[in-house]
Amino acid sequence: MSVKRKRLRRGCGIAAVVIMLAAINLAVIGSVNASGTEAQTGALRAETARAFYAAESGGRIIIKCNNQGLALPAVNSTLTMGQATVTYVSLPAANSPGDAVVRGADGTTTRRLKITLSAP
Repeated sequence: MSVKRKRLRRGCGIAAVVIMLAAINLAVIGSVNASGTEAQTGALRAETARAFYAAESGGRIIIKCNNQGLALPAVNSTLTMGQATVTYVSLPAANSPGDAVVRGADGTTTRRLKITLSAP
């Protein structure tokens, strides 16, 4: 075998190894990217749940105040619960039936609840 052929075979072997490493690298990058998207989705779900629970807690405050004849929170007042916040968007007049809207927020997510109050 000539020296030229040996160099050609060695060059082809190196090229094959480089191509295989590039393919493995692309596969690893693809799997890391997919798991990153999954982590973002999981974080968004957690924020959504916290926003809903915050809105629900704000709604429970309105229901308790209404049932016990206490003053309702002020419109546009905000209550902070850890990372989440509750905002009272709209409320009926004191001691009268009507709809109350409560917004819970956490991170980039918000959830709104509409509560229909009856007379105490």
